Amino acid sequence: MVDFLDEIIEDGYLVTRYTRDGKTVSHIVRTLIVDDSTVEEVVQEPSIEEQILTETKYQTVLLEMNTGL
Repeated sequence: MVDFLDEIIEDGYLVTRYTRDGKTVSHIVRTLIVDDSTVEEVVQEPSIEEQILTETKYQTVLLEMNTGL
């Protein structure tokens, strides 16, 4: 059976140590700590085809509203 031993933060990683006998380390798991404030959201701009389609739909709606269709 494997039990949790301890956790420390080291060089930007959360280091979790596990034990089988309660004293010695049997294995270590290192997890990178990511600061959410440094992650930038990438917003993909619409392609030129999507922009043209959107503008065409907009112009069609305006024409239909003005002609009462």
